[in-house]
Amino acid sequence: MVWELDGTTPRRVEPDPPEPIGVPSPLTAEATLLLEQAGVDVVVEEGEVIGEVQGLEVARVVLDGPDGPARLEVGVGRFDREAFALIHGELSPPEALARVVADVGEHRRPGVEPHPINRLARERWLRRRIIDEPALVGAAALGAVDAARPRGGLRDPGIAVALGARSDGTPLVVACTTGIDLEAVPDAADARLRHAPQAELVIAVPARDAHRITRELAELLARPAEVVTVEGAWPT
Repeated sequence: MVWELDGTTPRRVEPDPPEPIGVPSPLTAEATLLLEQAGVDVVVEEGEVIGEVQGLEVARVVLDGPDGPARLEVGVGRFDREAFALIHGELSPPEALARVVADVGEHRRPGVEPHPINRLARERWLRRRIIDEPALVGAAALGAVDAARPRGGLRDPGIAVALGARSDGTPLVVACTTGIDLEAVPDAADARLRHAPQAELVIAVPARDAHRITRELAELLARPAEVVTVEGAWPT
């Protein structure tokens, strides 16, 4: 809770309302279908359509202006998309997507050797696991949603959020995080406020990252969150 002085009188500061949830343009429908046909996970963030393989972005639908057209850019992150287009410009979008999906999928699975590709965006990889196995966090079903604030680059810390319900219908928001991120708990609370203010809140972390400070911060929320440990599928 934040207070400010109005003259000599303390006054509670009301928080700004959450940003509206972005909706993809209808112009992205054809490119989104290509993602679905390639078997990647389609995620919408801030109104943009992203294709992921085990939590790692491999493609993004980009609009050339508000009236389109929409095109599919393939690659792991913005710089890789630009480089891939320069080097493999002769490939059709489905061919380019199939190549990147195969390359990334080779390294984003259990039992593989450590590789830069399986070190990236692990909080999103963890989200993919709980969506596939929602019972790990006490849910009946979950789907990916965006966080309350836009994520930075692939290496920037941040949470990955899922929205769903428990088996009894209780709404549930799950925020996945890895490592030490002191912003994870307040970001998780903001995500709940944005998507389902009355929902229960779970913070999912690998056991090695279930630090005391995360649990303490979760307890300090006006409506405390539950910290649940879930092991990732990446190599240690």
